[in-house]
Amino acid sequence: METLMQESSVIQHFLQNVCYQQKLRRHNFMKTPKSLFFILTLLLISTTYLPIGFAQDSTTLNLPEGAKARLGKGLIENIEDIAYSPDGALLAVASSIGVWLYDTNTYQEIALLTRPSRYLYHNVAFSPDGNTLATGSDDATIYLWDVNTGTLKNTLTGHTSWVKHISFSPNGRMIASGGGDNTIRLWDVNTGTLKNTLTGHTHPVESVSFSPDGRTIASGGRDNTIRLWNVNTGTLKNTLTGHTDTVLSVAFSPDGNTIASRSSEEGTVLLWDVNTGTLKSTLTDTVYSVAFSPDGRTIASGGRDNTIRFWDVATGTPKYTITEHTNSVVSSVSFSPDGKTIASVSWSYAPTNAPWRGAAIRFWDVNTGTLKNTIMGDTHRVNSVAFSPDGNTLATGSEDTTIRLWDVNTGTLKNTL
Repeated sequence: METLMQESSVIQHFLQNVCYQQKLRRHNFMKTPKSLFFILTLLLISTTYLPIGFAQDSTTLNLPEGAKARLGKGLIENIEDIAYSPDGALLAVASSIGVWLYDTNTYQEIALLTRPSRYLYHNVAFSPDGNTLATGSDDATIYLWDVNTGTLKNTLTGHTSWVKHISFSPNGRMIASGGGDNTIRLWDVNTGTLKNTLTGHTHPVESVSFSPDGRTIASGGRDNTIRLWNVNTGTLKNTLTGHTDTVLSVAFSPDGNTIASRSSEEGTVLLWDVNTGTLKSTLTDTVYSVAFSPDGRTIASGGRDNTIRFWDVATGTPKYTITEHTNSVVSSVSFSPDGKTIASVSWSYAPTNAPWRGAAIRFWDVNTGTLKNTIMGDTHRVNSVAFSPDGNTLATGSEDTTIRLWDVNTGTLKNTL
């Protein structure tokens, strides 16, 4: 169970990072559509207030080919974040009207968690035991929800501006939040009390992440820095400088010795030594996506140079490169939970009269770099891929505002959300 939670946490963090990347592309890269790939549904939501626990039956009308059900009822302008529960049974989606909870087995809506303020939710995070859902909002508030009942458990107030990112500690007893007031705040989950306020960033904080042992917090912000903090004392341990633009996401390797960070404009990912604060390596070539292997020894990156590159985390040196993607940008990569397979997605920028202009999803053997399977099932640009916690399903997010679920073993389409 502990391993399953760790795998789910890696997937969740990966999805959150891709969410930041997608927001960047929406503004700066080839004018991608204004709706994020995380839009699960074609919703027909009225403008009236929807109470906690509200859910509608899914419909089977006018489904795309291969789809079994549609989740939701209309188009939401802002889908900010998505998170699997640790056991993979629930999917939480932060939207402009609240947070939707879906049953991943039946694809049914379980609840819509909303507050009267109707502020935008930027981030969602499940506690390690899966019983609590934390949401960060534009109203400078963090809401804690009981996942089993859909009721509000606690409200955490203290930020003076929007809450952009939240993260549970590995033991689930603490939450770290970063926001527009340039601070990181640490909260006691059981009591809801503010334990500490970490100051040092000179601009809003975009991302926070606990180390696997829970002793260190990494934060990235619009001041172009990554800062490392001692969780127990709240003191600043180190400031990592090297990015020239906003640090959108930070993530620890599974062994806690390396941090990967990505900024908004550079198209690069920097790897840092946690103990010394020194820059270990720079992943260049306009990197769009990175993923740690489950054992933390390897990083895979996909980018605009049509390749997937594998890097040794300890040395920062390239291990090998997969070049079979031709005339196509590799927009996302994801390791399977067992670390034996990597999935990549690319979209073709070939001429309009080319045989194929859609997305190609490929599965590769991590040890040999050989191609295992190819899916050519989406004619739209696909911006993200992520494995389910059991490794049997691959989710892809497309510019047509859908998420498709694929059977990893057969390559067939299981459902369209």
